[in-house]
Amino acid sequence: MAPLNAILAPAWQHPYVNIFKLVDAESGKEVEQYGDVASAMDRIIGKKVFKIRGVIPAANYIRVPRFKSQSLGLTGRFLYIQVKLSPVKVFAIHLEVTTADLCVHRVSISTMYRDQHSKRKSGGIQIPYPHASHRWCIMAVDLAGVLTGFSSSPFQSLRSVQLCAWLTVRSMFTSDTKFSLQSLPGDMALSHALDSSLFEQVWLPAEPMDVPEAGVTPVTKRVMGRVNPVTGSAHTTPSPPETPAQGGAAPPHTPSVASPGIATPLPVFRESTHAPDL
Repeated sequence: MAPLNAILAPAWQHPYVNIFKLVDAESGKEVEQYGDVASAMDRIIGKKVFKIRGVIPAANYIRVPRFKSQSLGLTGRFLYIQVKLSPVKVFAIHLEVTTADLCVHRVSISTMYRDQHSKRKSGGIQIPYPHASHRWCIMAVDLAGVLTGFSSSPFQSLRSVQLCAWLTVRSMFTSDTKFSLQSLPGDMALSHALDSSLFEQVWLPAEPMDVPEAGVTPVTKRVMGRVNPVTGSAHTTPSPPETPAQGGAAPPHTPSVASPGIATPLPVFRESTHAPDL
């Protein structure tokens, strides 16, 4: 029998979902921003980012979706966060995860936790972040693995994400595919101009070994501007028909067909009665 999250996953969530695009983070309509939050252009990766600053993490944050009664309903097993941390500042990330029995579990990731292993407290599951550097990082969270040992019911969906100071974030993605820095699709890559070795990837709570890793994406597909955001395949211009030899019959001409447009699904949030306060 297929996993429950695979059964429930709508087709538009494959192969991945860009959460910030889903909620239109730039407009702020479906995002709650509180405290010292500002958008800027990062000079390293050359992309627009959100900087969350402040001494108290709980007083400076970005939360998606905007209202606690809403749910993202994203079923991808893995959450990928494009983030840059500081080795001298603390940060916190809070996730709300729904299991198949419709219970909501709060998962917190932070450098404030001193224990080396995950543990459950009254506020939820705490995952210590192993280290922080000035480098841009793909923080990969195994949402199914996070619940291991803390819930008898399997992972069903990601309900909400709250990013708290001190950190810089570009975007977040959910997917059922296990990616490495070298196999990230174009939208998930931190930079097309810089080598992936300049960045780092951290798996939480640990890298899953029960899922095969996606194949490496060819460089030519990652640097071309016209890339299908869903399939990751590059669009190529068809070659012109060959000119027939003198006196020869022209080969049959096949008219070119324009690539269909990829429609970005509108965010559909489900109301929920299981909404613990953050």
